[in-house]
Amino acid sequence: MKRLILALTFGAFAAGSASAQLRLTLDDAIQMALSENPTIKVADLDVERYDYVKKETRGNLLPSASGEYTRAIEKSTMRGGISFGADNTFTGTASLSVPLFAPAVYRTLKLNRTQIASAVEAARSSRITLVAEVKKAFYNILLAEQSLATLEESRATIQRTVDDTKVKFEQGVASEYDYLTAQVELSNLLPTITQTKNSIRVAMLQLKMYLSVPEALSIELVGNLDEMKDVVLA
Repeated sequence: MKRLILALTFGAFAAGSASAQLRLTLDDAIQMALSENPTIKVADLDVERYDYVKKETRGNLLPSASGEYTRAIEKSTMRGGISFGADNTFTGTASLSVPLFAPAVYRTLKLNRTQIASAVEAARSSRITLVAEVKKAFYNILLAEQSLATLEESRATIQRTVDDTKVKFEQGVASEYDYLTAQVELSNLLPTITQTKNSIRVAMLQLKMYLSVPEALSIELVGNLDEMKDVVLA
């Protein structure tokens, strides 16, 4: 179902739909990363490759058979015109060999087992690392979005203060110092808002990289840090 939803979303995006958006919970993001991330795919292919090599090596311990046959249409003729045998005869030979002791094969099998165990552990480690990175990016985005919402509220409040102070200053009720102080407070807040927006953009790019989705695809994260507090601290 997740693959179908993702395929439909990509289809809408490829068709040029401006509303194409992917809504993801943390579990959705983790599952998508584990199924689509190329690092995981390569790790799984390594396991399959070493398993194939092991099966191929084991084949060297299996019995091997060979055979051939010949057919004579006419009798064999010697010098002097003497012929022997019979017309239209068949001759067949067959052989069966079984390796009783193959130290090189046994050493290769032992190496194969080590390679498979190493590949399996590498794949497991890649999954653990990827899940941790997806969670980190997901939480960073939620935290930055929450911080941005608070900053935007503060900017709106300060902006109202600036507007009110300006009116009072023009009316002679407030001093120029009060008006300039409000403007400075607003100016000091703007770089923080810009920095927070940039941190969201960077964290979102990292998450898209882990999910192997197009950079231009819009993603909306579904979750709230307050509701996920127990999960984050776990």
